[in-house]
Amino acid sequence: MISYFNDLVSWPQKVYDLGDSNLDIGQDLKRLADTARQRNWGKVKLAQFGGAIDPSVYGMKWDYWTQKDLSGPQPGQVYAVNVFLLQLGPAFSPSMTPIAKSWVISTPPTGRVGDTWLFFEIPGKPITDSSSLIPSVSVF
Repeated sequence: MISYFNDLVSWPQKVYDLGDSNLDIGQDLKRLADTARQRNWGKVKLAQFGGAIDPSVYGMKWDYWTQKDLSGPQPGQVYAVNVFLLQLGPAFSPSMTPIAKSWVISTPPTGRVGDTWLFFEIPGKPITDSSSLIPSVSVF
């Protein structure tokens, strides 16, 4: 039923009018992994609040964000951000607030997967990042 109701709401309004399980029940995670394969992403910097399945189950290689990622998108990286994190992550997991208030809010995404994932493909050659990891994925 949720997917039929969601089709009645335009995508830009979904983020404002729907929330929690009315928007995201993990339905787009497999599509995100398929997109990663189709676009030849090596490893994705993932930012996700909630989620019952580890994306690697679908074959997606992913990693946590680092402190350096918060300062701005890093060359040669692909970032995937779940809109649920942007909506409710800061309220229920304050450690994710820095991501929800970072550059992802003001930078247009490269694309969208389903209704729940935004992705940012940053051109350039990856730079070795030795900054500390931050909690960008809640426990599966």
